[in-house]
Amino acid sequence: MSFGGPPDEVHQDKRIAAAVSLARLSIENPHKIADEDFEKLNSLFNREELSTLCSFIAFISGANKFSIIVGLSKGDLSTKNN
Repeated sequence: MSFGGPPDEVHQDKRIAAAVSLARLSIENPHKIADEDFEKLNSLFNREELSTLCSFIAFISGANKFSIIVGLSKGDLSTKNN
């Protein structure tokens, strides 16, 4: 996976696959995340890891929305020497 690109589609590691699945669900419709999803996640992650994963997903999602709201683009990320 490259920085800023779409995630890889297939993951051999069950934890990575579950984390990507949770991220996709949270983007598509967070209201569809069910107890069954967390049961699977709880079997793969401890509470601290799952809390960190959810926090990271929320932070990145919020940062992306903030960027859209204020109109940032890829060109704004380039460094300029003033």
